[in-house]
Amino acid sequence: MRSTTADILDEYDYMGTEQTGTERDRLLAILRSRLAAGTPPTPHQATIQTELLDALRAWNACFDLDGILASDAALERERMARIRSAERDLLAAEPRPQPVTPEPVLRAMEDDPSPLPDCVASAWESHATSADGFRERIDALGFTQSSLAREMQRLGDPRPWKTILRNISNWARGATDVPGEMWVVLHLLEKTDAMAS
Repeated sequence: MRSTTADILDEYDYMGTEQTGTERDRLLAILRSRLAAGTPPTPHQATIQTELLDALRAWNACFDLDGILASDAALERERMARIRSAERDLLAAEPRPQPVTPEPVLRAMEDDPSPLPDCVASAWESHATSADGFRERIDALGFTQSSLAREMQRLGDPRPWKTILRNISNWARGATDVPGEMWVVLHLLEKTDAMAS
């Protein structure tokens, strides 16, 4: 029988999450660790996990089969507030925070003392949380959200197309911050586009 922890992680995968150094990353690390160790949650944690699972399922139900938001903005905000509230409650129920182990690539980036190239650093700083900037740049490249998701798969993103599209939709609406890695991808696409023309 599947555990609530496994179901929650599946819902996060379907939702599409990014490594952003946030509390959600810490929560995901805790849940993955708990699942790998086979450690059951305490009764209090189990209650909160059930609330979180219900909230995640409600959020994922907002999207139609093409990954496009299928509900109104007020309902979307309410559902995201439920998720964030349950995430905070679940983190508060942990006896002590466990460190998130960075992925090897991120660890290598942290260990690399060289600064980012100016063109990447400026793009990162000026657009780090801008949905408008993100939409402008994908429009300038001639991509729709759907075609950008396909291009990312072509470039080696292993995630399902719907998950990538859901992330792009969230970034374009400002529901989540555009990660720095995406600005780097856009910069490389712009550079490739300029070389081709």
